[in-house]
Amino acid sequence: MSDTTIENILNAKDLFELADRIEGFIISVEKVERDKNQILRSFYDQLTIKCFEIDFYANMPYKVFSGNNGINLYLKDKWRHFASSYRKNIGRLQTIANDIRSKMTNPQGPRISGDDVAFIMETVDQNLNFSKILNQSYFEVILLDHSHIEWNSFLSARASPNGKQGYRIMATHVREDSCDSPQCVLLHELGHVLHMRLTRSLDTPPSGFIKLQQKIFSKGGELSNYLLSELFADCFAIAAAFGSPLEKYDPYVMMLDVDKGIITAYIISLIQSIDIA
Repeated sequence: MSDTTIENILNAKDLFELADRIEGFIISVEKVERDKNQILRSFYDQLTIKCFEIDFYANMPYKVFSGNNGINLYLKDKWRHFASSYRKNIGRLQTIANDIRSKMTNPQGPRISGDDVAFIMETVDQNLNFSKILNQSYFEVILLDHSHIEWNSFLSARASPNGKQGYRIMATHVREDSCDSPQCVLLHELGHVLHMRLTRSLDTPPSGFIKLQQKIFSKGGELSNYLLSELFADCFAIAAAFGSPLEKYDPYVMMLDVDKGIITAYIISLIQSIDIA
């Protein structure tokens, strides 16, 4: 198996080309009689080296990736490598290719720009001290030149090889049927980052949030953990936008300012409670 085949995958210009080259790679591996697991390990190692240069994150609160770098980070995020089973690795790679073909489309609506990411990150840090949330963490925003049939963005969180907690947001072009702006989508995902920082699981509501949502959003009934997580992320977006230059991205324009003030005070109190020692 030539390294050129792996290099071709790592040089894919978009996700559709990535899917094509993954499937070509799978066909080539299946024809090899020996060392299949070693080939898969070599592929994964080369992908890891390309994606994670640990020194790259020194003194950088976040980084935006697009183009080929974003594609490789997407692949790294989706591939759970199995150390001793080439068959499981082949199956996982095939699933990644299948998901790209069935769930990714050509760009539909707009996508957030790198400049907008920088402006939003600077503003939420000034208003909400977001850098405290990212203390001892690395944070990436991946800009993909596609739309997804189910979501406009996605957050993954995991430890990096150097032990730092990592947060990665995949941002696509918003769907044609979406009422959210790309900027609002990013603010929503930053809310999920805060949620993960506080509880380490989106299935666990942050302290006091159930009472808050019942007071402001619902007088009765219970929400699932998934809906609580989504509503909490929206509350972060409300707090980030309230009385700030991000106000035009407020996802709840009809909400009373008094309620937005309560939500903002709550979000600030959660951030202040974070222990960075």
